[in-house]
Amino acid sequence: MANPRSRFAAVASKWSDVVAETKNILATEELEGVIDHGKLFGTHNLTLDIDHANIANAHNLTTDIDHNVLANTHGAIQPLTDVLTDISNLGVVGADGEFLVGTGAGTLTWKMGAAARTLLGIGSGDSITLSGLIPNADASNDIGLVEESEPEVTLKIDQPTGSSESYVSTSIRNGQTFTPDTSYFLARVGFKLKNNNSIAGNITLHLSLTDGGGLPTGGDLVSVIIDGLTLPTSYDWVYFDLETPYELTQDVLYAVWLSSTVGINVYKIYYETSSNLYPDGKKLLGHGGGTPWHASEIEDMVFRIYSSGEPDFTYTRWQNLYLSGLLHDGTVSLSVANAKAAYDHSLLTQGFVDRTISAYDWEKTDLIWDNDWHDLDLSDIVPTGVRLVLLYNRLNLTGGGSIAYREKGTTGEWNEIDAQNNLSQQRVSIIVPCDADQVIEYNGKNVTWTTFFWL
Repeated sequence: MANPRSRFAAVASKWSDVVAETKNILATEELEGVIDHGKLFGTHNLTLDIDHANIANAHNLTTDIDHNVLANTHGAIQPLTDVLTDISNLGVVGADGEFLVGTGAGTLTWKMGAAARTLLGIGSGDSITLSGLIPNADASNDIGLVEESEPEVTLKIDQPTGSSESYVSTSIRNGQTFTPDTSYFLARVGFKLKNNNSIAGNITLHLSLTDGGGLPTGGDLVSVIIDGLTLPTSYDWVYFDLETPYELTQDVLYAVWLSSTVGINVYKIYYETSSNLYPDGKKLLGHGGGTPWHASEIEDMVFRIYSSGEPDFTYTRWQNLYLSGLLHDGTVSLSVANAKAAYDHSLLTQGFVDRTISAYDWEKTDLIWDNDWHDLDLSDIVPTGVRLVLLYNRLNLTGGGSIAYREKGTTGEWNEIDAQNNLSQQRVSIIVPCDADQVIEYNGKNVTWTTFFWL
């Protein structure tokens, strides 16, 4: 029989080994091997000093760890659902449209609206203020708005003549073959139709290829469905517009035909029995869903084929674009102030605007003669940008008198230009500055003019 004391000693020795091994795991800086998580008993916290650089990329580290109580030499590991520590004082985003912006070195905050625009250095609303703007000489980079309009359609095939009628129903299909003389995009197909009984239902346009006998074959290339109640109650053109234009190939025979969800004597369609009015196609007639098509040798539908044009683009420059600082062309810079001065000077040196006239612009009765200043609007005669106007005066009075002119908004006699007369007939030409709206001021200082004309 074994000595009980020896057995106890052996058990104690093994337990001591486990404790020693456990202490070694807690103390070591490098952990190698695989841990059986099922043998980590209890709800004790696990604290590890881990050298992150020695966790090799080739090994997967998978643990069931409560991150809130996991500590290491790099600080606490945050759960992914929390706000990160460096912005935790900000909290989560408070409202739609907020920006996270820097307000100083190492400082972040949430801002929106006018406050965000201020920090970003731009204005508010439609008036955006920039510290400078470097425009590109390429006109395609101008600031403005480009609007696309619907493309125009062009009539390619028109067979408008018809005197006979048929039906489009669940058992009768009518259509037409046609051959494009050039390749183009099919955008619209028209037939002359009417709703004979104002009954609800659908009518469908089909586009398909044709077989060697000139009859529809294969599935639909495209189809368009319209509400039968939108059809007129008397014969008129009904158009089927393709949502996406379909490219047709030159000299290929296509078929367009109609089917319906209602019975006979509801949707009627026009066709012509005369001899082959459209020589590059034939009228189609089909009875029942599976009955073969028949192509007429002399008849044609009343139909139209339209192609799609290119969309139109309208470019509108934005108004009131204010610049400051320097304008650059990539090599030379020019201040905005100097650019404006050069533009203003160009208006003064752009040449004399001559007019062909046959009568005076104003007469005595057109003006006010009360020895006071009044506006005279020249904008119907003087083009925008003109700064000086030449006035031709014809004066006729007895006893003396004068009329004075000046730029609108100026004061003082040194800004006045007078035309005086003590003779029965006198002609005077005067140059007068006008404001940006082509307005000058005048002062008639004698009400006893016999006649007064000027232009």
